[in-house]
Amino acid sequence: MNDALQEIRKHLAKERISSARQTLHSIVSQIISRQGWDVWSPEQVRMENDQRMVLTLPKERHAMVCIEVLEPGNLDKRTEINPCCNTPFHILTDGRKWRFFFREKGQQTPNLMFKQLDISSAQISESENVFHAFLSLKEHQEDTPRQRLEKKRALARKRKHEPLRRALPKARQLLARNPQATLVQALNALVKKAGMTFAPDEIRAFVAEVEQDEATSGSGPAQEEKPTESKTWIESVTNMVFIWIPPTTFTMGSPDDEQSRQRNEGPQHDVTLQGYWIAQFPVTKGQWRKVMESGNRRPGRYADQHNEPEEEDIREDDHLPMEHATWEDTQLFIRKLELLGGGESRLRLPTEAEWECAARAGAETRYQHGESPKELAEYAWYMTNSKGRNQPVGKLKPNAWGLYDMLGGVWEWVEDVFSLYSSDPCSDPSGPPEETVRGEPLRIRRGGSYRSNPKACRLARRNHVKVDALEMKNTGCLGFRLAKNG
Repeated sequence: MNDALQEIRKHLAKERISSARQTLHSIVSQIISRQGWDVWSPEQVRMENDQRMVLTLPKERHAMVCIEVLEPGNLDKRTEINPCCNTPFHILTDGRKWRFFFREKGQQTPNLMFKQLDISSAQISESENVFHAFLSLKEHQEDTPRQRLEKKRALARKRKHEPLRRALPKARQLLARNPQATLVQALNALVKKAGMTFAPDEIRAFVAEVEQDEATSGSGPAQEEKPTESKTWIESVTNMVFIWIPPTTFTMGSPDDEQSRQRNEGPQHDVTLQGYWIAQFPVTKGQWRKVMESGNRRPGRYADQHNEPEEEDIREDDHLPMEHATWEDTQLFIRKLELLGGGESRLRLPTEAEWECAARAGAETRYQHGESPKELAEYAWYMTNSKGRNQPVGKLKPNAWGLYDMLGGVWEWVEDVFSLYSSDPCSDPSGPPEETVRGEPLRIRRGGSYRSNPKACRLARRNHVKVDALEMKNTGCLGFRLAKNG
């Protein structure tokens, strides 16, 4: 599929395809045949005219997908689909751009499921995932596309109601003081006070959903959540504190409609992780110095200097996070720490999936506290509150799992080599093997820094870079935290 899209892109770049009929036969037919449909079988693929085809599930005679082809250059955001096609899935294309629609049963107007998608060299892998989700014959026979869309819709609903869910314990406290009020009224008052915009019908629907869940589970009204004592482990050489993250499954990446989203953050996919330990704080300069002083490495300097520490360096605050570490520096630190502490100190960088799971701490929003950056300064050092300087670890609020400075402070290296996401569920992903990557592999850093804006401090933000001495000298803000197998 990837090769086919690359070939199509080359044809389009050289303008060899100039009409809707050519697009239909040279591009669309090639794509759907690679997705399992027999383009020569009228039972599966019906050509209605030179600009439209309908895909029908074999034996079931059930039309699933209508593909409408326009003249090249005639597709934009205002283009509407043909009302004659009453299939659940509808695709508009001019060969260069694609728009994907889904129609609920009995619904007149279909919903646009993806923003306009281009087949460009930078988006081939993303395009492949989208085409597979909407056009795979096997997926339609198993009704997978509909299930994915329903899951996406439920996730969007949950994200939208997250502020109401967080306000629920406080609303119940208000009810205890004023028994005449209703939960809807209490939530409405809190929403107005916080400056949020929720229609009364939305709040009523949310309350009805909560009450139904409580009735089904038989648990009654949820009590205000109280922090539980975390399971911790302390590394003996540096006294680093580690928090236990139990086995879990979470949704990695950002949804298509997340504000400030970048393309490499999707598609969202479910990730299952075994339990692991992760450091409560980033590695500090004091911890770095304790392990690396025999190697004459200077914290707070870019990595190619090997001088004896000066007195001014020794007086630096031990609680500042290490901020000028290359990925290779982290590996040297890990090896030296293991030599000092033995097998008990056999640590590593977290994988990208482990980092995001720990940073989210169960959240499915842009930030660990919700969707709005207004409260970000309570959890992260970034350009608004850092005064342009590195700040001590552990001074702000932790996330729900007791981890500090996951966002802001310093960018944190993870173990993986960069690769694009797949929509398929996976278990304990660790990125592609380094030897399989074409060219020089790019390492990933996450979380943003004290110089970052709120967009860069989102939970799903990925930053893959090659860091040289010049960038390290000019920007820095590169640190890390460690992890340990369970």
